[in-house]
Amino acid sequence: MRVCIPAVGSDMESKICPIFGRAPYFVFVDVNEGNISSWNSEKNPAEYARGGAGIMAAQKVVDAGCKAVIAISIGPKAYDLLRAAGIKIYRGFEASIRENVEKMIRNELEEFIQPVPGRFGRGGRGFGRRGGWW
Repeated sequence: MRVCIPAVGSDMESKICPIFGRAPYFVFVDVNEGNISSWNSEKNPAEYARGGAGIMAAQKVVDAGCKAVIAISIGPKAYDLLRAAGIKIYRGFEASIRENVEKMIRNELEEFIQPVPGRFGRGGRGFGRRGGWW
């Protein structure tokens, strides 16, 4: 089974990125018979997208042939696209890619039953021109 994890770095010891659509990297891990058999990483083409980063990132995961995603948060559009493709989405935790995959193998991660947006994006509803919350 191929699993995708959004990451801040490009290796198995990198931390999971809390922002699925704007993660700098995706680490793709192949799990066979309960063991990690191989992995590779790729830059996320949606990291600096002006809009639609979640959908672009989710399509990358679908195109890579993944059967599961481990993420801390995932927006509604990415969630819907991944679920429509039959991809399971597991709630990760702030640790390395390796630790998250090992927890998934041991069935210690819960599956998302609805999207959980992160609210950490680089655009959108920020402070605006006034520079404050008021």
